[in-house]
Amino acid sequence: MRASAPWPSTTSPTDLRPSPSSTACFEPVPRSVVSTGHPTTDWLRMGGSYFDSVLQTDTWHLPTGDVQVHFWREPLSRLCAAATSAGFVIDQLIEPRPAESMRELFPTDYDTLNREPGFLILSLRKLPCATRPRK
Repeated sequence: MRASAPWPSTTSPTDLRPSPSSTACFEPVPRSVVSTGHPTTDWLRMGGSYFDSVLQTDTWHLPTGDVQVHFWREPLSRLCAAATSAGFVIDQLIEPRPAESMRELFPTDYDTLNREPGFLILSLRKLPCATRPRK
């Protein structure tokens, strides 16, 4: 499953189509977690239309040097629709707050992430074959 992957991709930004192995009936029910930058934060930071799917490039400043990171920015509705159309149920949508351990090490980031969402996590569960909607 791919969503907002931090590498260049020529596929659709929310290509959550099941791979051939994930289209079979599973017991127990498979789960997946998608973690991505929060679409609102990326849109406010980078501009453009919130509703467009755009391949973006960001620079991460690491101790070993700067790294160019490519990712898809897209609206939340498109990410959720891709997950559900691929046969997943969204069990949880989480906008995590920073860990308390960040307060001392990265006080500015800690304060910002307590006011503004930085990340988004979707906890997904594949529907058993008997309960999947027919197309």
